[in-house]
Amino acid sequence: MKPSTRRSLLIVFGGLLVSGLILTLLRGDARGARDIALAIFGLAIMAGFALMAWWVRTQPRLDAARAAARDLGFGYAAKDEFGLIDLPFPLLQRPATVRGLGSVMFGTWRDREVKIFEYWYARSSNHALDDFERFSCVVSQLPAWWPDLVIAPATILTRTMDTLTMSEVNLESEAFNRAFSVRSQDQRFANALLDARMMAWLLDRGGSWGFEIAGGMLLCYRTPMLHPWEVRPLLDTSAEFMDMVPGVVSSLFEPEATGRVPQRPDRSLGR
Repeated sequence: MKPSTRRSLLIVFGGLLVSGLILTLLRGDARGARDIALAIFGLAIMAGFALMAWWVRTQPRLDAARAAARDLGFGYAAKDEFGLIDLPFPLLQRPATVRGLGSVMFGTWRDREVKIFEYWYARSSNHALDDFERFSCVVSQLPAWWPDLVIAPATILTRTMDTLTMSEVNLESEAFNRAFSVRSQDQRFANALLDARMMAWLLDRGGSWGFEIAGGMLLCYRTPMLHPWEVRPLLDTSAEFMDMVPGVVSSLFEPEATGRVPQRPDRSLGR
């Protein structure tokens, strides 16, 4: 159950208790009013403990993220004020019963506008299962006419989920095919981007990194989630990925070659 849903149910339940207390008092039932008042008091104590637990669990991390953004010279938003969760990346569209996005840092890194954020989701609504997946992500602009592409660590999950929307691409390196799941509707683009040098660089990064190209943007992510003060490697890896893109990609996938009309970049990387 989402935290917002739990809060809504708590407010509704509290409102019903208060309404019942008022009606009971109007009827002159002192004993009934006392029982309802005790129930309201107990509910208030539970809500207080829940609020305290939430604060202890989240506030230190939010403070650390705010400090990290300040050190980078970035702006900071605790919540998703840019609509990043609606960006067209397959990672953000995986089936989930609950998902969230927050701790957004935004600014310029190596002359590119970027947004860093934390993203998490759970596939099951069973509270007994800790099946949350947590990611540290950074998104930046790319040429709007580049085809969509997914480069994800090869797991059963990535090989099944991402297949629903994109075709699997097999590359010449068997070691790379075992380590990463590559999906794209344009195999020529995938082959051009993932040359021997790029594949070697990705293999050196290890199986905790993923990259997605969609809607003229690049998403670089890492799991498990980094601490807020550890985001510099995330920024550097995203920038290095762009530096590793073979020059042939720009020449083969220009607007005239792809047949796509170039659009003015959305400098906000979200609403």
